[in-house]
Amino acid sequence: MATISNVVHLSPPPLAQPESRPQLKGPMRVASRVLANVLLVSAALFALAVLGVLVAMVFYRGDGLQIGATGMWLGTGQGPPGYQAFGSLPLHHRLIYVLVGLVRYTPALLILLNLSALFRLYAQGSVFGRSNAMHLRAVGLWLVVDAVLPFVVHLLLSATGYEIDRNWMHIASLQKLFAGAMLFVIAEVMKVGSEIEEERSQFV
Repeated sequence: MATISNVVHLSPPPLAQPESRPQLKGPMRVASRVLANVLLVSAALFALAVLGVLVAMVFYRGDGLQIGATGMWLGTGQGPPGYQAFGSLPLHHRLIYVLVGLVRYTPALLILLNLSALFRLYAQGSVFGRSNAMHLRAVGLWLVVDAVLPFVVHLLLSATGYEIDRNWMHIASLQKLFAGAMLFVIAEVMKVGSEIEEERSQFV
């Protein structure tokens, strides 16, 4: 009877590895880190500028800060016709507008902070992760809020008799509204795609 003297050992086929998520590399990561820092510094400077204006709205008594039917005016000398020094308003009226300023400028600050966090994720190489989608969705949400706030504030101030600045209708608000809605939808698509990729990797 013939015997087989040599046994051939067959290696099992290599297991398929889950596909790695796309990663930013090289110059794009460096550029993203720079943008993240620039946005963070911009947010800090913006917050300081807003804080300075709000403090001036309470304590400043000169003519360099005035308000009228089309908005606030900062400068030296006489303001536009029909404007009055903000410091001439009663304290409770000034405090109302300080609150309005906080409400109106907070979305812009949050947009800058979320953009900074988003680019910081890009700098770390993450492109389509859940955190990316979360920050992008937040940017879209705050853009929408920033778009509708002027009208909401206008309704509240006109109903209470505190309204002086009546310039609430802006083309920029419509642009923010559409841009914010699109970013929100894109973020939701990214989130769903990330969840599908995670589920697929678990079954490989």
